[in-house]
Amino acid sequence: KALIEINRVLKPGGTLAVSVPSFFPEWICWLLSSAYHEMPGGHLRIFRGKKLKQEIEHLEFSFQKRHRAHSLHVPYWWLKCLFWGQGETNSLIARYHDFLVWDLMHKPRITRWMETFLDPLLGKSVAMYFCKPKNWSKTSRVLFPERFSKKQPDTLPNHKPKKAQYPGLKAGI
Repeated sequence: KALIEINRVLKPGGTLAVSVPSFFPEWICWLLSSAYHEMPGGHLRIFRGKKLKQEIEHLEFSFQKRHRAHSLHVPYWWLKCLFWGQGETNSLIARYHDFLVWDLMHKPRITRWMETFLDPLLGKSVAMYFCKPKNWSKTSRVLFPERFSKKQPDTLPNHKPKKAQYPGLKAGI
């Protein structure tokens, strides 16, 4: 339903940027801590990039490019999940947080190189960019009604969050 609403409000020729958690790093977080995905504002779904891309292309958007980012953040979140409840009082978590702040402030070449190498493998986020056709019209809904009735992308098996399910799609980067 979120994709249908995005399709409705985005003007023809417009660009759609979608950023969601990457499957593997997020899956590890979910394995390490059930509280991680139950916290308010947390990630309620884990998307498979290929499936989400297909869902968006099904609405006649043309895929432009894809990239992953924030690989240096993955160990931080794995540590937070492993030691859930201790937060920054855990010395490993606190030191890694200090490293991330240092990296953000100083942007040293070594960590830029590390991210360039690690992002495709371990990027915490996957960003995909699409373009809505300039000639798209509301007649597409009439001509292809089956394209507007697809269910939400797959989530992890056996996951039943306590709170109501949300669309889980984050627009933007």
